[in-house]
Amino acid sequence: MKINFIESNIVLLGNFKPSLFDKLYFIKNELIEEDKFLESSIYTSNFSKIETQDLIILIEQKKIVLVSKENKSNVLQKISNKITSESHITLRTIGFNFKWFFFIDDIYSYTKANFFSNSNDILNKHFNSDTTAYGYYISRNFKNSRLKLDIKPNTLRQINGDKEQNILSFDFNFHIENEEIKIFKESISDYKSYKSKALEIISDYGERK
Repeated sequence: MKINFIESNIVLLGNFKPSLFDKLYFIKNELIEEDKFLESSIYTSNFSKIETQDLIILIEQKKIVLVSKENKSNVLQKISNKITSESHITLRTIGFNFKWFFFIDDIYSYTKANFFSNSNDILNKHFNSDTTAYGYYISRNFKNSRLKLDIKPNTLRQINGDKEQNILSFDFNFHIENEEIKIFKESISDYKSYKSKALEIISDYGERK
């Protein structure tokens, strides 16, 4: 079983002014070096898209999404800290998200061993098959957030090819909703502990055979 990290992202919901987050903003605040910006970056009054080899930052009037393909939590944390310190923004919700893919040869037996429940009479009645692939959804409070974990079986197909690979996608969402800006800032400052919690769970699954 192979485990691949796919991406991490931070989602900020509130009120923002995209025109203020141009290339110069990220350079002068030492968030992104000038030579790291790709030509695909876009800056308009209503929408900005900043792209580097690792980062994608989408800025709209109601939402900012910061994506890292290499799980660089220090970079996402630094940029989010700076954005949320601006006096002209209003925050309503923050989401910390992490995604991994588990590549599994026999997804039917693996998911049944890990997620099947004998007491689930209704679903077992309709999915009593050797080709049933099981998933799981679970949530709990964690620090300032509601931690939601969605585990889904799926199939990836090679681009320009016929080869398929069975996977389990592990999607972690730490949902933080509060009326106090200090709670958002506290959560961003503590971002690495949210990442560590997701890594702890993934590591436990990675040890299973």
